Formats: sequence, C-alpha cells, structure tokens
Amino acid sequence: MIYRKRNGEEVRGNEKQDRLLAWLCGCAAGRFLLRILACPKISRSVGTVMDRQVWAPMARIFVRKNPIGREGGEREAKRHHAGKGGGASSGGGGRR
Repeated sequence: MIYRKRNGEEVRGNEKQDRLLAWLCGCAAGRFLLRILACPKISRSVGTVMDRQVWAPMARIFVRKNPIGREGGEREAKRHHAGKGGGASSGGGGRR
C-alpha cells in the first residue's frame, strides 16, 4: 500500500503488515485476539518483559532484519539508570 505523508511525500507501506491487519480486523478470531492483546494487564506484562535485558538480543536481531533506524533511541536515556543502588550520582547515600 502507498501512503502519503503530510508534506505530500509518498511512502510505500509494509504489505505483510497490511494483510495481517486486514485479516485481524476482518474476522471474529482476529478481533478477539486484538481485544486480549489490548487488555491493560496483558499489555503491561508484555511491556515489562520487553523492557528486561534478556529481550535485548532479540531486539537487536529484529532491528537488523528490518529497516529500522536506531538514531534517537533510548540507549542514551537508559544509560543513566544502569548504576542503580550505590553510586554517588544515583543518590545511594554514600559517605563523604
């Protein structure tokens, strides 16, 4: 499918994604699956799993296989949280 951005630029969409969404929205089983996946408890649980360090290798593989830009990602933002629990910069209550 071809999409048009606000500035008029045409962008070719992902055909597989379009077919999957058409199938999911077009049948009762797909709508039921979407309803379950959109449930707040399920959504939070999956988000928690994907935020874990164990998920990082799978995310790297996904980024390599798909044309996804990594600029502007969260790597820089999460770097500050890596030293929880004791450093002077993390407010760990160290003595001077």
